[in-house]
Amino acid sequence: MRLYSSLRRRSRNLGDVYRVVPELVAYDLHPRYLSSSWAQEYGKKNGIPLIGIQHHYAHIGSVMAEHGLSGKVVGVAFDGTGYGTDGTLWGGEFLIAHSRGFRRAGHLKCIPLPGAKRQCANPGGSR
Repeated sequence: MRLYSSLRRRSRNLGDVYRVVPELVAYDLHPRYLSSSWAQEYGKKNGIPLIGIQHHYAHIGSVMAEHGLSGKVVGVAFDGTGYGTDGTLWGGEFLIAHSRGFRRAGHLKCIPLPGAKRQCANPGGSR
């Protein structure tokens, strides 16, 4: 678990260098991501509120923040798969997003993946 120790050490270092104390810890919804495990451990240990973020909404939200957008946007994310709010893998997302959340407006047809814990909630495509 050298990688996990390195992640903890580097995060402490960044906090020290920038003299930052987080008020909120956000993490990817995928329960098996190392960064998600670290974030949840860090938040609980330090009494900091936690928030899980859907992978593609995080990408769209970062672009919104970069451009100072808070109203509704149509966001498209085609960076591969991410853990969905329904516990299945999502990919090729069309989201109606704003600063307080999103609605999944469409996506590519769901394809079962080898080794996936849960398969498609709706194999036919859009919901």
